[in-house]
Parts: sequence; structure tokens; C-alpha cells
Amino acid sequence: MNDNRSTRIWQWAVLPLVVCNMGLLLTIWLKPSHEGPPPGETPRDYLVRMLKMTDEQTKHYDELVKQHQQVMRKLRPEGK
Repeated sequence: MNDNRSTRIWQWAVLPLVVCNMGLLLTIWLKPSHEGPPPGETPRDYLVRMLKMTDEQTKHYDELVKQHQQVMRKLRPEGK
């Protein structure tokens, strides 16, 4: 008799957990994907397009990228 009662309690305890798990899985699967750059578009092109950069801003951005790359080239050997 006691075995039947404990089994019944476990069934009622597990049922809400199963429902919550199914809800979580549905939420994850049906979540809209994040927008990113279309295939074939570089991150630079994506930024320029999304931020609607002017030609002057684009040139300044390119200069900053070059400076960053130069600094990173010097620091990479130290990181190894």
C-alpha cells in the first residue's frame, strides 16, 4: 500500500517537470534567429551598412582597423 502511494507522489512530482522541460525546449527551438551579415558580406561591410557610415567615417574606421591590426601583430608573439 505504501509503495503505491509513493509511486503516485513521484508521478505527480515528475509531471510538472516534464511539462516545463517541453516548454523550455519549444521556446529554444522556436526562438527567432539573430540577424547577422548576409552570406558573402564581410563584417566591415555589415557595420558600414547598418550604421549608415559616411565616406569620411568609413575611412576613419578603416584607419582604426589598420592601427588595431598593427598593434595585435606586435602582441601576438608575446601571447604565445
